[in-house]
Amino acid sequence: METLEAINRRYSCRRYDRSKLPEAAKIEILLHSAQVAPVACNKRDHIHISLISDLELLEAWDHAAACYVGAIKSHPLYHAPAVLLISVRPDASDPPENPYLNAGCAAENATLAATALGLGSVLLAMPVRALRKEEALLDRFALPDNFQPVIAVAFGYEQADPISRRKSLVSYKCNKASKEEDYNAMH
Repeated sequence: METLEAINRRYSCRRYDRSKLPEAAKIEILLHSAQVAPVACNKRDHIHISLISDLELLEAWDHAAACYVGAIKSHPLYHAPAVLLISVRPDASDPPENPYLNAGCAAENATLAATALGLGSVLLAMPVRALRKEEALLDRFALPDNFQPVIAVAFGYEQADPISRRKSLVSYKCNKASKEEDYNAMH
């Protein structure tokens, strides 16, 4: 699949077939795709990617996230059979946003790779916030010292057909050389 096709086909999948873990070769590609993402100042030792596919651990995390939002019967991990948890180690010498931008780049690479491999994926932020509040649960993830989780990517085979997605609104300011009509004609 071409890059632009993957970008256009990717969507946030929220229904997974938990009984079918993606093949090891596909998981390796997802991990590699996340690892080769752009990293500010090439500080690759400031980002850590964990693969979580232990169903008991995923269920405990899912329950903690559901409690965090006060919707005990919800499933914020969407029954995904696997999740990439992306953690960062902030460095006082860096601009404070760099670790989060790095994690976002890794997550986006993983979602695009998942699409290209025929897998569904969804970015997870709220379940990561919930995880940070549950120290005993977070300890089970065995993150390296001084790393904090910031974003995750749930992935797996879709349980249902992809739903169509709406395009985001685009804000722009025309320069003197272009006209709004030119932009609108392209879309």
